[in-house]
Amino acid sequence: MLLRLEKIIFYLLIFCLPLQVRHIFYSFGTGFNEWLTLSLFATDLLILAVFWLWFWRSGKELFYQERRPFSWRRPEFFLAIFLLISLLSVALAGNKWLAVYGWLRLVMLAGLFLYVKSNFSAIFNLKTFWQIYVAGAVCQSLVAIGQFLKQQSLGASWLAESPLSPNFDGVAKIAIDGGKVIRAYGLAPHPNILAAILIIGLFGLAFLFLNYYRQGKIWEKIIGISSLIILTVGLGFTFSRSAIVLGFIFLLGWLVKSWQVHKKENKRALIVFISVWFMTSLVFLMIYWPLYANRFSLDNLVSNQSANLRIYYNQVAFDLIKDSPLLGAGQGNFVSLFGEYYSSVERWAIQPVHNIYLLVASETGLLGLLFFSLFLFSLFLVALKRGRWAANDCFFYIFCFIILAGLTDHFWWDLQQGQILFWLMLGIFCARSSRLRSNCI
Repeated sequence: MLLRLEKIIFYLLIFCLPLQVRHIFYSFGTGFNEWLTLSLFATDLLILAVFWLWFWRSGKELFYQERRPFSWRRPEFFLAIFLLISLLSVALAGNKWLAVYGWLRLVMLAGLFLYVKSNFSAIFNLKTFWQIYVAGAVCQSLVAIGQFLKQQSLGASWLAESPLSPNFDGVAKIAIDGGKVIRAYGLAPHPNILAAILIIGLFGLAFLFLNYYRQGKIWEKIIGISSLIILTVGLGFTFSRSAIVLGFIFLLGWLVKSWQVHKKENKRALIVFISVWFMTSLVFLMIYWPLYANRFSLDNLVSNQSANLRIYYNQVAFDLIKDSPLLGAGQGNFVSLFGEYYSSVERWAIQPVHNIYLLVASETGLLGLLFFSLFLFSLFLVALKRGRWAANDCFFYIFCFIILAGLTDHFWWDLQQGQILFWLMLGIFCARSSRLRSNCI
């Protein structure tokens, strides 16, 4: 019964991953800034509940000597050193409350990685996981479609939906022909986070197509095709440049590789998926081409506000690294120091550097960046040792997508939904590359 409860709570966490529902304990400074806030999220409670049940089950397994609940390998070794360095950086932080809060959250999320790595292949079903993840992504996509068509939030404040309007400062939008068009958020805090969630949802849906479409019933195939259309349209309305470009490259790369290894009957499902995906994308681009032409124009890519702010944030990060190169400015203190040293910047523009590696270096120093990079590289090496498996598994491509996307945005590291997605996918990637159970494609 407890194991069943543990699995239910974990799957509930997967479905609720994009939600922002939380209790805010305190916010530093005047007004509200996401990165100067101490909060407890509903999804935090789900993670802690899963941990409690895991520890209870692990104690029984150790007592009965059924199996070791955790195996210590090189990635975990580098992760432990990184957590220690992050803890040392707390001593240098100007805002100790934010530093301690950030470090405790980092420990919790690293714990999620260890939990998933140790348990996913042993007690969870990959088909069920992807079905629940895709269902949650479809719900988010439907909300996103409604937001874009209405050009404002849908009034789901009880689910902590972001307040949206073309006239609100800080809302992601596209300026075109003298007007402003908001980008879709879903129930996530930013369109870029929603785009990452939906890209991974497309990976999951492709996995289900490849493995279960052929033997599915008619109504199941209709639901699968409808979900593919909804996810593609919802992703389009985020207008997230890096997530869409990188996501499409890695998803297409995996599909091409899958074409080479799948049996003839499974290739029919692959043809259906690619055909619907490309046709939906083509029709969408034809309808909303002016917005995409504006969003992806050369002038917009190199000289718009977003590009200029990214360059500015990078310079702030380099300044903080120069000031404290070894242990950084303190876990979770980038925005606090940014606002303190660069007080002339508008409050809505005070954000973390849009690069998780520069953000890690800024807050935990070059020493922290070194061991964080070694942790990621060791995960990559473990997968490569599996040889042909890595090139055939969707999580290898998801891992590569996340690592490269981290060069262009920060949400993987410092926003709840991105953090959970980051550590969750790393944990599954590690579990499957360790081959705790062989159920790969």
